Amino acid sequence: MRLLFTKGRNVSHHYYMLCISNSSPCTSAHVGISVYGCEGRSGHRHLDSPGAFARNGLDIFHIATETSLGSVWKIRVWHDNKGLSPAWKLQYVLVKDLQTGSSYYFLVEEWLSVDNERTDGGVEIEVEVSEEAELRRLPRLLNWELQRALCESHLWLSLWERPVRSPFTRLQRATCCALLLQLCLLANTMWYSTVANRSYR
Repeated sequence: MRLLFTKGRNVSHHYYMLCISNSSPCTSAHVGISVYGCEGRSGHRHLDSPGAFARNGLDIFHIATETSLGSVWKIRVWHDNKGLSPAWKLQYVLVKDLQTGSSYYFLVEEWLSVDNERTDGGVEIEVEVSEEAELRRLPRLLNWELQRALCESHLWLSLWERPVRSPFTRLQRATCCALLLQLCLLANTMWYSTVANRSYR
């Protein structure tokens, strides 16, 4: 988990936290976002930082505005399509008003890539706030839980798909895998020895 700050205007009084989740490999493009509220908008904010937007990562940014935006109802996210691997799959964005404590979820689950036919090759997308009923749909919950279980809890697959924010490091996971292999070999050796001794009697 990374804590990154973006610069707002000269005088800033209202603060928002942005939690951005993605499932693609680290994009080489520069990412930006605009937050729209009933009483204003944040303007263009660039979310560049070395190592940000890693695969299965959750990055946290803070932005500041002169006044409250009111109820947040829409976001616009984009990238400049630069670098060797600019394609980026955005899972969701959580916007939290740090003054009021209100949270707004934006489900995206879309590739921002010139090769994506569903978006006609667009590298920007506008998303309106998601309703609670949409967040609680059973297929969506099952998909999230399956993805979490494979990336975080599966001992072998998590060697490659481990979330960046996980406290269980890749070295610790590799050590557990090696220990498990050794225990399996030991158990097989003991079993084979027992069977061999019985066959010679």
